[in-house]
Amino acid sequence: MTRYFSLIFVPILGTLFFVITEFESIDHARFILGVLLVIQLVFGWIWVLRLYRYSGTINISENEETKLYSLDLNDDPETLEKKKEVVFKVAKNPK
Repeated sequence: MTRYFSLIFVPILGTLFFVITEFESIDHARFILGVLLVIQLVFGWIWVLRLYRYSGTINISENEETKLYSLDLNDDPETLEKKKEVVFKVAKNPK
């Protein structure tokens, strides 16, 4: 819902309001457009912060013969099955 609101609805609303203010004299039009832009900025940052929230790290260790993958989870493993998607960082040769 936040993604739809910040990426589609608020820009459409701001554009329509801008077009209407070109033809009609509306008091405080710049202030209203500024508020719409701030709302879009806040919801955009919420979306970006949600996008880069990791569930853990995939550690990759390798030697001459084998490659070992291990998971370091940020939460209890039982919570993973309730999530719609998970995102992991990849760390090669962790110390």
